[in-house]
Amino acid sequence: MPEYLSPGVYVEEVDRGPKPIEAVGTAMPVFIGFSEKAESVEEIDGEYVTNNLLGKAQLVTNWSQYVERFGNFVDGAYLPHAVYGYFTNGGGRCYVLSVKTIPTAQTTLLGADGKPHLIISAK
Repeated sequence: MPEYLSPGVYVEEVDRGPKPIEAVGTAMPVFIGFSEKAESVEEIDGEYVTNNLLGKAQLVTNWSQYVERFGNFVDGAYLPHAVYGYFTNGGGRCYVLSVKTIPTAQTTLLGADGKPHLIISAK
C-alpha cells in the first residue's frame, strides 16, 4: 500500500524474492571426558541388559539422565562439572562422550578365614 509523504509524491515498497530464513539453533555441544561410569541398562524381553557406553556419544537432555548413564561427581573428572553447569545455566540437548571411567575408591577387609568381612567404598 502506498504511503503518501507530500502532495504528488508517494512511496510504495514491493516485496522482492523469498522471505529471509528464520534463525534456528544449529549448535549441538559435545562434552568429552572422564566419568564415574559409562553404561545404560535396558529391559529386553523381561531381562535387564547393560550396554557399555565408553567411546560412544550419547544424547543427554537433562542432568538426571546424565547421572543415570555416566554417574555423579567424582574426583579427577571435570566432565560431570561441565555437564552440570551446562544444564544449570539453561542448556538443552547435548552429547556426552566418556573416554574412560574413574571408579570410586574401594577396599575390602578380609577376615581370618580369608573371606570378605567389610567392604568400604568412598563417594
